[in-house]
Amino acid sequence: MYNGLHIVDPSGHGWREIFGWVSTALSFLIPPLAPLLMLANLGLGIYDAAKTGNWGSFVGSTVGSFVGGAVFGSLGQQMAGGLAKAMGETAWGFAGGALMGAVEFGMAGFGAGFGGALGGGASLKESFKAGGLSAAVSGGIGASIQGSYMAGWQGSLHGMSYEQVATVQGNAALQAGRPQDLAGIDSAVRSRTRGALGLYLHGTNAEGAAGISITRRLKDWSWVTVPHAIDAMTGKPAIMLNPAQYRAFTGIPSYDKGEFFALIVAPSTSVHWRGLSEGAAPQAQIYGEHEVLPGSPYRNPNR
Repeated sequence: MYNGLHIVDPSGHGWREIFGWVSTALSFLIPPLAPLLMLANLGLGIYDAAKTGNWGSFVGSTVGSFVGGAVFGSLGQQMAGGLAKAMGETAWGFAGGALMGAVEFGMAGFGAGFGGALGGGASLKESFKAGGLSAAVSGGIGASIQGSYMAGWQGSLHGMSYEQVATVQGNAALQAGRPQDLAGIDSAVRSRTRGALGLYLHGTNAEGAAGISITRRLKDWSWVTVPHAIDAMTGKPAIMLNPAQYRAFTGIPSYDKGEFFALIVAPSTSVHWRGLSEGAAPQAQIYGEHEVLPGSPYRNPNR
């Protein structure tokens, strides 16, 4: 009897195998779809194992696919983050997103295919072939998903989130000594999220980095401003002000605020604006605790 579950593609692998590898890869990268994809994959695997009686292969393939997908998916996300740093503004369009998605999803797909085939008893050569096939399919899907997400065409399915892209780019800008790039990053994340997310600056003191917990999270009710807010006295953005200028800008001259800076990406709903300080800085308080960008807090380099 004809059984569509066992159609074989030109590489010799059944489409059910390919679906299993790809769905495992997508499960790690798209949390909203994970339960449905995992249930579908598990159901098909149980169906095959019950029909053939080869439960050992089913267990080995399932475990190998999940382990491989998780390990290579993590590597893929790190590689996509590296691309986001290198591409700058290009990362916030379809082409840049597609490239990040192809790498991130493709790596997860390779791991799931390679691990699943090897765990199921395939030879090393066949396992590499399975990994390559799964990577190609997963990478194509990932390019479409991440490209449309970064272009702002849809905001639900993605690999790297807007927050993650803004974080790696903001950290890269600081490490390279280009704080002026933060304005463009903030504008990009606000544009893509229709104002739902933004980049914020917190100036603190040299002793103990007041306002930041030992877990590197900005404390509840901390004061922030936007890093590219312009100081009327100097004509410089807040991120380029020295400590004395920052204190005058924010209107808190009595303690050494501004000796250290910290940056965060936070939802706009957690930011409550309190108007302008005497120095004309847009002042806001953050509700809840938010993790600061890698490299924060850092000593204000402006002197």
